[in-house]
Amino acid sequence: MTTATTTPTGSTRPDAVLSDYFAAVNTGAFRTAWQLGGRNLAGDYDTFVAGFDKTTSTTVTVLSVDGAAVTATLEARQTDGTVRRFRGVYTVTDGAITKATVTRTG
Repeated sequence: MTTATTTPTGSTRPDAVLSDYFAAVNTGAFRTAWQLGGRNLAGDYDTFVAGFDKTTSTTVTVLSVDGAAVTATLEARQTDGTVRRFRGVYTVTDGAITKATVTRTG
């Protein structure tokens, strides 16, 4: 993936922040994704970006929002054509993901 910059919607709604985060990942706007919470999910920026090295696209589906907690599923299409599936709960505070508990489901 290439690195680009996008501007998030500026919404602090937890589901919108999560959608903006994955939209930034999809366009290679890793600096934006980092600001939207990647910094809280990976040790450093380079490790964060490297985590998406074999991912060509992601599709997030919000299942529910309960206060700051967003439950969602994620499909991550890989460079070899396979799809990895995940389910997680993302905690969003002040417009950024601050915590995520994610399990691979397929």
